[in-house]
Amino acid sequence: MAEATFSLRDIAATERLARAFAARIEEKALIALNGPLGVGKTRFTQALALALGVEDVVNSPTFTMLNEYHNGRLPLYHFDLYRLSEGGGHAAAEMFDAELSEIVAGKYVILIEWAELLEKPELSEVNFLRGFDHLSADFSYQDFSDVSTPDKSSSLYKENQARSVRIQSRGITSGVILGGVMTDVPELVCK
Repeated sequence: MAEATFSLRDIAATERLARAFAARIEEKALIALNGPLGVGKTRFTQALALALGVEDVVNSPTFTMLNEYHNGRLPLYHFDLYRLSEGGGHAAAEMFDAELSEIVAGKYVILIEWAELLEKPELSEVNFLRGFDHLSADFSYQDFSDVSTPDKSSSLYKENQARSVRIQSRGITSGVILGGVMTDVPELVCK
């Protein structure tokens, strides 16, 4: 399992990281996006979709659970599992599991926001991600106020709301993708 943490001091860094991932995905990738509300999961998804050539407006599918985009280089499936936190629970997780089982037969890019909700004990038997080759991306807010950088113009920097994302590969394909991204954007990798 490979792991890296990326510094996302502003929206441009988030977009740069997403483009690097899009460039490294050849046929299949599943990325589980975890983290609090507003931390950048949807922005990462939008930038990755744009880099794949998706022409549609990409919004978080909070009320439908899944949005599909088929006009890019690869089909993009964007899940939002937030409803699992509201008691949708087992039935919603089973629907999610069934959807994923159908999608993974072909080429795909799957992005799952709020994937950490699958870790609820009552959903353990329907956690499709367990044992599946994927990337786990844990977004978090960071306080970089003590770091001196030449670019202090970012509104995120001024608000001390820079982000970081710790990404772990959970399989061979995801490890190759992550290794390539680390090579492509070394300026974002935290030492």
